[in-house]
Amino acid sequence: MPLAIDPAELAPGLAPVADYFPLERGRYEVQAGLKILGQQPVDGVVETHHFTADGLLPQYLRNKQANMAEAPERYHPPADLEPALAEAIGNWWLGQLHRDFPERFVSELSPWQVMRLHDRWTNWGFELDMGRKVVDAQRTFAPPGAFGAIGAPDLYGRSVLDALARLVAEDVAIVRRDRLTGRDRLVWIHLNSPNHWSAADKIGKDFLAMHEPVADFGNIAKASDRILEAMITKGPFLRFAWGIATDTVLDHHPDSPAGRALPDMSPEGAVRGTYLRIERQTLKGFPEHDAALFTIRTYFKPVAEVAADPERRDLLRDAILSISPEALRYKGIAPYRDLLLAGLA
Repeated sequence: MPLAIDPAELAPGLAPVADYFPLERGRYEVQAGLKILGQQPVDGVVETHHFTADGLLPQYLRNKQANMAEAPERYHPPADLEPALAEAIGNWWLGQLHRDFPERFVSELSPWQVMRLHDRWTNWGFELDMGRKVVDAQRTFAPPGAFGAIGAPDLYGRSVLDALARLVAEDVAIVRRDRLTGRDRLVWIHLNSPNHWSAADKIGKDFLAMHEPVADFGNIAKASDRILEAMITKGPFLRFAWGIATDTVLDHHPDSPAGRALPDMSPEGAVRGTYLRIERQTLKGFPEHDAALFTIRTYFKPVAEVAADPERRDLLRDAILSISPEALRYKGIAPYRDLLLAGLA
């Protein structure tokens, strides 16, 4: 069974969970909405991190462990990643982990060019052969780290990027553009918190084909070439997306259960039984490789919590009112739209 996030289960000593609420305009809009990471503030705070580490992090790591043990190719399908690009992204990613979490990771380069990486919080250890882009060895440190006994993944022989993806809450994807044809493709993805879409269905597709099912995508489609150019050559960027869910399950792969039915189909029950599912997304370009890396961190905020704040309640209600019928169906909100509106009145 897919794992649900328990907001009350927080690992001690880590940062509080961010209070994102990306509905400040009171409208549902499908748009790029790119902010420059490190320059443009979010709720008055300038953020510089690509990867997050709050008290919920252990639950995200357990979700990845469970998924990758059960069906690794469902969440991380075979990739077509050029060695030079894999190495460039691996080196940047490792450096970013040290920048985002200087107290968490220790690494050293051995005389034979093997990177030894130790995660103090999980007490996992890896030896990464960055030149061959594979995990040469994996060992577990004892005793368990601050997260308790989360079993170290068996990553012997798997890619460095696969190993690094197991250490973060974020899902990660890589898009590359062909310099001769200008065609872009999704060339690598590690997706353990899918929101009703399949990584295996998207790998190898271009930007427009990947987003073809998305309702109200027309405006972004028209600007897709400019957005892709910005992703690769400008930035880094930060953006948010949101929807409404009936549970806090991270893994809503199409082969998994669609989501629980509301036990109480009343306006009050709709408010109590739903959550804002918020995605914090970052984009990092690698122009020398005509590529970009994309991260997605999923958050859940109870609608009942939003309803307790008059300003946020009104913004959410206005945003739901603005959603087109096509987007309501696409987002799965249609069955309880009117109940939510009544509950938020």
